Amino acid sequence: NAASQPQPYPAIALAFSDRNGKLISQRTFQPHDYLDSTQLTTATMPVNQPVHISLEILDPGRRAVSYQAELASPSG
Repeated sequence: NAASQPQPYPAIALAFSDRNGKLISQRTFQPHDYLDSTQLTTATMPVNQPVHISLEILDPGRRAVSYQAELASPSG
């Protein structure tokens, strides 16, 4: 978070595609999916501090040769 104030943790949309750009798999991770319980005690990202996250993904298969990650507003 490079802003001057804390901000909500984003949702992280992750998509895998084949060599022709055809979507193979996608998932949107909400903050509770990628933060541990100690990080969830605050609803916002600290300013100018690194935050370690962990994404648990299933292998999208051998055809998946590229991926795209996007940040979005979290739901609920």
